[in-house]
Amino acid sequence: MPIRTFYHHSCKSADIHNSEPLLNWLVLSAIFCRNTRIDCSRQMTLQVRVSNASPPQPGQPESMYLKPDGYFSCTRRELIPLVPLTARRILDVGCAEGGFARSLRAARTGSQLEIVGVESCETAAEIATTAVDRLFVGNIEKLELGHESYFDCVIFADVLEHLYDPWKMLRRARTLLQRNGTVVASIPNVQHWSVLANLFRGHWEYTEYGIMDRTHLRFFTKRSISDLFTSTGFKIHMITALAGTTTRGKIALTATAGLLAPFLARQYLVVAGPSAN
Repeated sequence: MPIRTFYHHSCKSADIHNSEPLLNWLVLSAIFCRNTRIDCSRQMTLQVRVSNASPPQPGQPESMYLKPDGYFSCTRRELIPLVPLTARRILDVGCAEGGFARSLRAARTGSQLEIVGVESCETAAEIATTAVDRLFVGNIEKLELGHESYFDCVIFADVLEHLYDPWKMLRRARTLLQRNGTVVASIPNVQHWSVLANLFRGHWEYTEYGIMDRTHLRFFTKRSISDLFTSTGFKIHMITALAGTTTRGKIALTATAGLLAPFLARQYLVVAGPSAN
């Protein structure tokens, strides 16, 4: 039976077939690796397979690429508890059709929220106008927003991996935040076992959505996510895995005392704030 992996950004699912042998191998390898050092220095030749669409160029808007139905309509409710209850002024970068903004307002009906959205896809932005108070349409890496030291919280829901320079973007976000402000982000995990499965087969294959979305310009693991934030002047308050809930996955985590966690995490949720320095 295939394992069904859900990708929140696309609100769709992808079946990864022939997955049981790899997952079993990972379980055994994780147990073996507890007391064993493995030499992974041997080179591997990769067969790169890309779909017919041209790869994104730095700075090109997301609207240049045809996306599946539902790609821009996700509500991302799992991010709501990460937004501080005291946050009133919120910048939602990559707000898509405004699904998260609507969810946040519905969850905090007593709060006087001011939500500013940024979206590069004009079609999605048109729908988002009914969800946010102000909207900037265009490439966030080129737009001038103003609003220095204005926001209580900046949201990057599956956005940083689409940027040419996410390091510069986070340094800029730091200037947009108030002193005690918060960044909430979700970032896909390229260390997920489904990506490794393709690598073992010699493939680096882009897809319409998910971890290997063809419009992703940057790829991260948990460690490189931590480096991304700390190197741009942030202190990470929380970084947690968003993993599957299949019985097989839970057994694998238990059997390996959590050693498989980096391979089962589809993405990581991050809460960070400006560091003291």
